[in-house]
Amino acid sequence: MVRVWTPGDGERPEGMRGTAIHLGTGREIRFSDPQRLIAFLDEEVSAGDGPASAPTSGEGGDQV
Repeated sequence: MVRVWTPGDGERPEGMRGTAIHLGTGREIRFSDPQRLIAFLDEEVSAGDGPASAPTSGEGGDQV
């Protein structure tokens, strides 16, 4: 889950801020540039916990 915003009054006025949470692992980062977010997403997908490795319908789903 990713949340992005631009700073308001009293904060650094330029740029963006954000948080990203990998829901599978609970790992969370805060970032102020898109490269940090991209690196985080790449790390999580490379670790095998990202959407690229998630089972699709009929593959490894819940079995009774």
